[in-house]
Amino acid sequence: MKFDSEFVCILSGTIRSEFANFGSERETHEFGEHLLYINAAVSTRILKRIENEVDEASALVDDDTTDENETRHQSHYSSNESDDGGEVVEGEFSPSGVTIEQDHSVTRNRNNRIREEIELISSRLRNENVKERTLRLVRGASLGAYGDEQDPIMYLR
Repeated sequence: MKFDSEFVCILSGTIRSEFANFGSERETHEFGEHLLYINAAVSTRILKRIENEVDEASALVDDDTTDENETRHQSHYSSNESDDGGEVVEGEFSPSGVTIEQDHSVTRNRNNRIREEIELISSRLRNENVKERTLRLVRGASLGAYGDEQDPIMYLR
């Protein structure tokens, strides 16, 4: 058996079975044709790559930039106070505390990154001569990265 370079699937290999009870009868099965193996956790791998990128980008944020943004944020709200001293906040907010538009933008960006990762994996597997049936199965399992509560294996049906 030959795995791809990141152990997402088996690219090729043969399984030979001999049946002692039936004389010299043999069966041969090829990976990618008769047998398929993929790592169903491929969707988890995609999500971890995206999370790592976000974590790395957050770590690069300079303290000075954060202080500057806080000052701008405070001065914006100080000029938008209501008569009773409370803040006037315009726009519709989601439960996470960000505006609905920001929430949709984050989801769109996340989905775009998932799509990019699936394409990168697919391209790499094609370069490693993956069989088409195996590639379709890997791509199907990768769709699990879009769902928050479904088991990725459910996408393989």
